[in-house]
Amino acid sequence: MLVLFCPIQLWGFTTPIGIPTPPFPADLDIVRPSPPSPWTAETAGNYFVERSATGCSDNRTFGTPAAPRCSLPTAPAAGSKIYVRGTYAVGMTITWTGTSANPIWLTYYDNANRPLFTGISPQPLYFTGNYIVVDGIRSDLGGATNDQVGMYGNNLMIRDSTFRNTFGGSGGCGLDTGGTNLVFYKGTVYDQGNWQYVGADIDRHGFKISPPTNGLWILDSLIYHVQGDGVQVGDQNNTAAQVNRVFVGRNTLYENLQSCLWTKNATDVIFSQNVCYNITAPGSNAGDGQGLGGQYDPKNVWFLANTVHDTKVGIKMSGSSNGGGGPWYAIGNVLYNIISSNGCNAWGMGALSYRNEGGFYGYFNTIYNADSFISVVPSNSGAFRDNIFSHQYTATGCPALNDDGYGTYLLDYNLWDTATPTLKYNGTTYNSLASFSSATGLETHRVVGNPQLTIPPSNMSLQGTSPAINAANPTEENVFATFQTRYGVDIRKDFIGASRPYGSRWDIGAYEYGSGPALPKPNPPVILGIQ
Repeated sequence: MLVLFCPIQLWGFTTPIGIPTPPFPADLDIVRPSPPSPWTAETAGNYFVERSATGCSDNRTFGTPAAPRCSLPTAPAAGSKIYVRGTYAVGMTITWTGTSANPIWLTYYDNANRPLFTGISPQPLYFTGNYIVVDGIRSDLGGATNDQVGMYGNNLMIRDSTFRNTFGGSGGCGLDTGGTNLVFYKGTVYDQGNWQYVGADIDRHGFKISPPTNGLWILDSLIYHVQGDGVQVGDQNNTAAQVNRVFVGRNTLYENLQSCLWTKNATDVIFSQNVCYNITAPGSNAGDGQGLGGQYDPKNVWFLANTVHDTKVGIKMSGSSNGGGGPWYAIGNVLYNIISSNGCNAWGMGALSYRNEGGFYGYFNTIYNADSFISVVPSNSGAFRDNIFSHQYTATGCPALNDDGYGTYLLDYNLWDTATPTLKYNGTTYNSLASFSSATGLETHRVVGNPQLTIPPSNMSLQGTSPAINAANPTEENVFATFQTRYGVDIRKDFIGASRPYGSRWDIGAYEYGSGPALPKPNPPVILGIQ
């Protein structure tokens, strides 16, 4: 069974919080061109391809629905439209060259019979051209190859398309990238290998962002049942400078073997407003069951307004390779039901988990029902301020702050729902915020009390009498100016994108109270089964 994913947009396209606008196309919701009507004779610039049709022939220059070509054209002119129907069982590298004003389109003719690409020789479907829009195709390699669809061109958008490959015998991915200004929008990547696999580490990912990549947007898509990470940015072997400007926003990811989103060596990676859940697969090859995170030496990594729930670890930064990565930022995220199966080992558990270099800065997050709100290991710097820590899961007996060494990070202006959490810091365990603050000089501006979340965990916004209101650091955190200077985008936003602060001072946690009504949840994706 194939899956057709058609996300329903309630509003016009806007970029997720903190993500710059892609340079091509100017509008991601650009209207798909309409085929000639009636299409009874060949029409210049409009190709019709149906390889599985009886009587198809490449002796025709353009083809028609009644008399199609068999093959995709090799060098169509800028502005050409290539309509495909039926099954296309031959692999191909597409080197077409359009222009910004006149891109080349590869799209479907009949919405009820969208083209299905199954070819695996000499390669499934590689895009190495320029200014191409791919809209409404399906790819299913049927588990016959460890190869993948390749986004290797420049100024390429793949939209409203689905990708499946159940091959799980070795590494690889569903889609591989290596180009400039690439966009994947409103798509579905699913059944990549076996997401419930138990055995040796194979690392078959949904997306693998390979060098050289400079400018990639993965937006408003669905990624699930992947035998690895939903998206893996870079790897251990490339340098951070070889993978740049990767923006992953407003996607839904679930039930992957290792994680939803993960970055290795890269520079300027932004994960924004994604929803990640049910990363709980067993087996040592599955890692610690983290939702989002990374390892090795990526530089300038941002987690903005994501939702992570029902995972074993929330946002996790694993060990560095050469110690040259960071800083890492987690701002305005909502995390809940984060329960590890790793005991209380700070090296692999917690809602915010850090054992890398370069500094970790966690601001304005709302964390609910986690075994440890923060876990860190030796010699790490950074700050955790303006967060809500509520409803600790205490059955495992882990400390709310789980510090397995001698860190140099700061804590202040956080809201705790109890005055007596267990805090393990610099080799000493404290049984109250008062004793912790007195001994360390940290959390001198803490807030203690019920945060009065609206309906946790389904609605983590603040009620009007919450002690979190107007209680954050009265001095704006420097991170917001840092982001705007680096990316030209203002992230002084709350979880739903409302401007902050609304009142005289910022509110603690992911939500700003009073800036406007909570936006309704978008309709779920429409999943149409096609036999």
